[in-house]
Amino acid sequence: MDPSAPWTADWTGTFADHSGNKVDDARTYTYTPLGQESVMVPAGSFQALKVERDAGGTPSLEWYAESEGLVQTETLERVP
Repeated sequence: MDPSAPWTADWTGTFADHSGNKVDDARTYTYTPLGQESVMVPAGSFQALKVERDAGGTPSLEWYAESEGLVQTETLERVP
């Protein structure tokens, strides 16, 4: 996989809403790589790929370190 090219992933799941009703959900996430960054987290310092993850709603930023996986995440809020 080219780490500079965007990719998508499909997700499906079932959960209970606030009233206890069963809800089936399906989403397609788009991941857009933004570049390498050094991040410091409680587990240590990592060189990680910064990625924007979006499912058509509120996007998040995620940092993935080789051999470690996801090491940091941040939710973004868009203000109209």
